[in-house]
Amino acid sequence: MNNYPTEKEINKIQLTFSKKEINAIMDWKNHWYKRWKHLSQRNKILALQNLILRITTAIPEISNPKIKKSYLYAYIPTTKTILIDKNNPSIISTLHETGHFIRGPNELQVCRWSTQLFQQCFPNTFKTLKWKGHLLVKK
Repeated sequence: MNNYPTEKEINKIQLTFSKKEINAIMDWKNHWYKRWKHLSQRNKILALQNLILRITTAIPEISNPKIKKSYLYAYIPTTKTILIDKNNPSIISTLHETGHFIRGPNELQVCRWSTQLFQQCFPNTFKTLKWKGHLLVKK
């Protein structure tokens, strides 16, 4: 059984994001994204940790998660820990796991939140991606 939503299900409803969410990401983008391609793997991970903290700090109703480097992307709700794949720095994967921290376990809601937020904040990069199941990957 596939628990992941389709592209059609993800895009069926368009979300509206808070100004705080958008501003947090745009501030991060203005600081980190313009030099993303030139950052070392280590600095990309630091940048992604900063992205998580900017987003979660912008939402006063929630506390900051724990963030750990790992070999995969995941969210562990029992410890409120976001795992970042230290070998594959990914903005959209980081947004997705941050979405689980903020919005809970519903995969459709989190896919919708992370992909639509990415599309709104990184429209040029979004155009270079294609859907592969519920994932956005480079063309």
